[in-house]
Amino acid sequence: MLVKPTELKYHKLAYQLHEVCSIGYFFKCSFDDSLSYYKSKRDKNACRWFISELRSIINFVEPYFKQNISMKLSDAENDHFSATNICHICEQMINTDDIKIHDHCHFTGKYRGPAQ
Repeated sequence: MLVKPTELKYHKLAYQLHEVCSIGYFFKCSFDDSLSYYKSKRDKNACRWFISELRSIINFVEPYFKQNISMKLSDAENDHFSATNICHICEQMINTDDIKIHDHCHFTGKYRGPAQ
């Protein structure tokens, strides 16, 4: 919402002030889409509501960040790792001087590919 200049008491040079009247956000989970959702709020307390939502999200995701699921490598993935010298992240050749690692998702244990 825009406040007219006559309503501004503390900004002598400002010609308008934008006051928050609504907030929306989308929480996207990349490994389990059933956890993704959208929420919004329309009222003068939208900022206070949003801060409360952020705190709730922190409490929800914290246990996921505290765990580290072990990598599960199939024979085909192991063969792919041995045969490939291209980093799946930057798509550059992995030099023999570099350490080639098995990159994986720490939330699911799913192998992503070789990385440097």
